[in-house]
Amino acid sequence: MSEDNILPFPDRLRNAIDEQAWQALQGEFYLDCYFAHHGRAAEKLAPKAAKHPWHQFTECPYEDLREPGRIHVDPLGFLHICQGITIGNLFQIPLREISKNYDPDSHPITGPLLEAGPVALVKRYDLPHREAYADACELCYEARIQLRSRYPAELAPDQVYGRYDHPD
Repeated sequence: MSEDNILPFPDRLRNAIDEQAWQALQGEFYLDCYFAHHGRAAEKLAPKAAKHPWHQFTECPYEDLREPGRIHVDPLGFLHICQGITIGNLFQIPLREISKNYDPDSHPITGPLLEAGPVALVKRYDLPHREAYADACELCYEARIQLRSRYPAELAPDQVYGRYDHPD
């Protein structure tokens, strides 16, 4: 990788280098995955959870989309602001450039989420939806599945959405 890819994103990530902060981030990750219906957990686990009216999910409760303290990097080079919501690919664009160009308000997914959570995705893009969901993540995931063909670069990779290409 080039030196352009050796850069904390954003600067707050530098504070996570000491052991105590690193462990706090790890704990947050595990709690996040256990309690939230992220990604495929929305399909597999949410049907067993209590449901709440869709219109109450007016914020993203787990990620700071404006100033993320962490991002996820997958083996395909995608940088995820949240699982399946990408802001670039390290194999195509240097990290320094991705970081400099990230504008959460103009991003077609994070913009609405910052405005009013998953409810804003549904309203802005006039998406069909159910009346109740387990949590904001389940509604967000279902909305994003409907938007993937419109925003393939921002909603990737396929594997996050349970889609796999198998060689013949």
